[in-house]
Amino acid sequence: MRYALVWTLLSAMAGIFLLHTLGLFPRAGLYDLSKLRGSSVIVVEGKVLDAPVLKWGQTRFLLEGRAEPLSAFHGRTLVTLPWLETALAPGDRVRLRGWLGASSVKGKEYWASRRVFAVFKVWYDDGFQITARSPAWSLSRAAWDFQNRYREFWEARLPDRASALLLGVTVGAKGILPQELKEACIRAGVYHIVVVSGQNMSLIVNLGLLAILALTIPRRYALWLCILPIIFYTTAVGADPPVVRAAVTALV
Repeated sequence: MRYALVWTLLSAMAGIFLLHTLGLFPRAGLYDLSKLRGSSVIVVEGKVLDAPVLKWGQTRFLLEGRAEPLSAFHGRTLVTLPWLETALAPGDRVRLRGWLGASSVKGKEYWASRRVFAVFKVWYDDGFQITARSPAWSLSRAAWDFQNRYREFWEARLPDRASALLLGVTVGAKGILPQELKEACIRAGVYHIVVVSGQNMSLIVNLGLLAILALTIPRRYALWLCILPIIFYTTAVGADPPVVRAAVTALV
C-alpha cells in the first residue's frame, strides 16, 4: 500500500501509451461532429467551454454542442470567428452556421486528446448568435470578467509591449504577445515565464499566503484560505492542462 499511488500512476501512463501506440487513442466516435466534414453548410448549437481567445482579428473558442436538425451528431469542435467577439464569455450558449473542416496537423494530437477532431469556421456575422448568457454568479463568468477588467486596467496604463509582457507573466501570454516580442522571448529562452504554469502558480500562492499571514491569521488556517484563490486563478487564466496540474500540486 505504500507505493499504491505510484503504481497506479505508472499503470495509467502505460495504458495510455499502449492505446496510443496501437492507434486506439484518441478516435472520433461514430456520431461525432467531425463526421459531417465536407458538408456545404451546417448549423450547430451548444455551449462555450473555455475562455475565448481574441487575437489577429479573430475569436477562437471550444464548443460542445449538436448539429441541427441532425441532432444525433454531437461533440466538441474548435470554432473560429473572423472578428473580435468581445461579448462572448465561457458558459454562453451560441448558435452557429458555417463549415466544418479538418484540424491542422500542428497540435492535432493535443486537440484529439481533448476530443476535438474538427474545426468550425463562421465566415459571416449572421452565422453567429448568442442564445443564452452564462449565469453572472458562475465561477467561469466571474473569472472571465475579472480577467477582462485586469487586462483593461494595465493596457490603459502601460505601453503595448510592457502591458503584454506583464499580462503574460501574470495571466498568460495566450494571444496577447506581439509576434516580435514572442520570438524574442523564445530566442532568449525565457518564453516559459509568460506561459502560466507552476512558476506563476507558486508566485500567486506565496504572495497570497504572505498577505494572509500579515493579517496574523495562523498558518494552518491561511493554507485553507488559499484554496479558493487558487481555484479562481486557475479558472481566470483559462484552466489549460499545465495550469490545472500546477493548481492540483499547489492544493496538495
